[in-house]
Amino acid sequence: MKERVHVNDLTTLFICPTKKWRTLERKAIADCLYLRDCGGNPILFCVKGTYVDREAEKRDLPRIYYTGQKLDRLFDLRYIRDMRKILNENRFDIVHCYNLDFIWGLCFVLMSNPKVPLLLTFNRFLNFTQKSLWQRWLFRRVDLVITFSQTTKEIAQETLPVSFRKIKIAGGGIDVIPKAIREEKLTKRLGSIISGSDDVDRVKVVMYALQSLLSSTIDLGIKLEFAVFSSFDQDSDELVPLQELVSQLGLTEVVSYKPLFSGESTFKEVDIFVGTSFGEPFNDFEIMALLSHVPVIFPRTASRQSILLQYKWVGESYYFEDARELKAKLLKLLINEQVYLNELQDSHEQIKELHGIEAYAERVSGFYERLYAKRLRYIRHKEKLNYS
Repeated sequence: MKERVHVNDLTTLFICPTKKWRTLERKAIADCLYLRDCGGNPILFCVKGTYVDREAEKRDLPRIYYTGQKLDRLFDLRYIRDMRKILNENRFDIVHCYNLDFIWGLCFVLMSNPKVPLLLTFNRFLNFTQKSLWQRWLFRRVDLVITFSQTTKEIAQETLPVSFRKIKIAGGGIDVIPKAIREEKLTKRLGSIISGSDDVDRVKVVMYALQSLLSSTIDLGIKLEFAVFSSFDQDSDELVPLQELVSQLGLTEVVSYKPLFSGESTFKEVDIFVGTSFGEPFNDFEIMALLSHVPVIFPRTASRQSILLQYKWVGESYYFEDARELKAKLLKLLINEQVYLNELQDSHEQIKELHGIEAYAERVSGFYERLYAKRLRYIRHKEKLNYS
């Protein structure tokens, strides 16, 4: 009789030693919280003092720290030493990594520990394939590659040295909040999120579009506001270039700066969300906006275009750094706002079925349980062969 494995019995090491705060980092925190809330035991490996560490501390998540300051090489010897020490001194049932850069050293260390399944959550554009001889050899140790959507799955298939059967779509894992009651009002609030230093330059493009858009909305009788939700403090040096541009463009009365407490609270406050995350195939905030019934102006990438092909009137897209097109798409959305809101209502259940937290949790829990049981059977089989 097969032994039943439950996710709440598992101790999982989550690998996320990065200074960024993007979809993968937010997903690492969310997965830790889910596992803890259902009775499991998550441990987060991160860099001390980073945004990831601060968010984990707020939620009382146990952490193990990288002994260095920045992991910047594919084969960082300090990282390998850390991993070997951690895995030797602690018992982990699952190791789950959230960045391709961190997987190679993990594969090397876990070659000598065949009992522990290794998973990678993948969300990245790659300019070249990762299929050299040594990469193929190391990547054999990866049990499963988790992606958020069909497009990210296709990127993984094309660029990673892994068989198609080891790549699965889990969805975005977005916690759906109750639909906000929208009052008819002449003032419309647009919003963008800054979760890293490179987002500042991209939001600058939005400001140029906003300046041009203001004059076009006068005849429509619409007053515009723009909220910048940032992971930086309002007086942070990171925001100074944006604040200077806002002043130069005469937008001081229109633009406000707000702390980024959570995506959920953000989308209760905006009528249109302007995405700027061109560097990611999949962005959780964009899907969170859709599930909050907020139309989205997407960065134009293949993955976003696939969303708009499937759900045509949930938003629009714009080309990188094209403020003129962005202004035109914002104006189109403002004029036809009710059309987009109706489509978001009609598409809500479909989007939720793929990207909602319940569906995601069920899929990932199943991955953990099956892979752990499979590795356990493999070890027992090897032990029997050795004894015979």
